[in-house]
Amino acid sequence: TICDCPGSNSRPYVPTHHCCNSSRFVRFFTLFCYVLPVLASATANFTVECDQAFDIPTATFTDNCDDVLAYETTVSSSTDGCTTTLTYTITATDNCDNAASHNVIVTVVDTTDPVITAPAGGSFSCQDAVAYGAPTATDNCDTDLTITFTDVTVPGDCPQNFTIVRTWTATDNCGNTSSANSSYLIFDNTAPVFDAVPANETYTCAPSGWAPAVVTATDNCGTVTITTNVESDLDGCGNGIITVVYTATDACFNASTISYTATINDNVDPVLSSMPADIEMECGAEWPAVPVVTATDN
Repeated sequence: TICDCPGSNSRPYVPTHHCCNSSRFVRFFTLFCYVLPVLASATANFTVECDQAFDIPTATFTDNCDDVLAYETTVSSSTDGCTTTLTYTITATDNCDNAASHNVIVTVVDTTDPVITAPAGGSFSCQDAVAYGAPTATDNCDTDLTITFTDVTVPGDCPQNFTIVRTWTATDNCGNTSSANSSYLIFDNTAPVFDAVPANETYTCAPSGWAPAVVTATDNCGTVTITTNVESDLDGCGNGIITVVYTATDACFNASTISYTATINDNVDPVLSSMPADIEMECGAEWPAVPVVTATDN
């Protein structure tokens, strides 16, 4: 027999007697083809990254009657968070419209971290704004990445010398992250600046209550400490030069100095109060009292 689509066939039976007498009957055969195709092989379920290309799943079937089957593949999808499930349904149909199907599940995930490149960093004076720059980041599936950063300050040898280590982090829509660091060196190598330099002083004698002039200074980044050193080079009469040296130092030991002098030179004679008048005396006369003479000095 052959397997055919539903229909009928008949077979006549005619016995013949040797005397030419005969009789006849017909036997009818109704043929049904209801056996479904049977799965022979199929692509196994698999998981791929969201940017990974893959071959469409396939399946093969065998049939009890047909050697050539008609195949159709349909796909449906569902998404749960960052996981997309693709269901490929492969259907084989024989010539009598008997059909069988098989599903292959392809799970699409995103487990790949973004790639981030941090800016180069650099060195900056403490008085200048730090140019941090910006990182670049790419991802295999997302174009809208979230960029964040955190800073850690590493102290140096003084308050205005330190390093900022900035950690840049890129995060994709599925929570995959990657990080890169940039270092920014902050330095202070500028000495304080005095607001004014005292003028040199000259005296004919040491003034009463003399003291060094008061000076002020400013720094580009911090506070200033001013020290005063007075060096006197005077003779026994108090004449000579007094040198005053000021040193302004910031918190990072940058320093600048200025100085001025006070010269003392007493070259003015004292002044007598009056000149006594000359007198004439008789010999043997009693000596008069010595006149009192006073003098003043500068």
